[in-house]
Amino acid sequence: MISFLFFKKKIDIMMSGSKFHHTYVNNLQILYFEAHCRIQGPIYGCAGIIFKLYEQINSAEIALAYIDIQTQTACHKLQAESNFDVLPAQSSITAKFQWKRPYFKDADWSR
Repeated sequence: MISFLFFKKKIDIMMSGSKFHHTYVNNLQILYFEAHCRIQGPIYGCAGIIFKLYEQINSAEIALAYIDIQTQTACHKLQAESNFDVLPAQSSITAKFQWKRPYFKDADWSR
């Protein structure tokens, strides 16, 4: 079945590079999975599954970004509401930061 879906030369090249038992078994599992995917989706094989996973990851990232923005917005609203009562009166703030011109008292600005 696997040799029907793949070229025999490709299988020989992939399996000849397996010097150790665990890489040989891993390569067999990869070939089996690809063959199984090609039977289910003969046009795309594994690429179709990878593309579907990519789309799911992309939509999950977009949803997560949207939730993050909503969380930040809610946090800023709560922070603004809680700081509203804590701020001192407007007149006391402006009294502290009035701009004074001590060096230019006698300057003539009409020129």
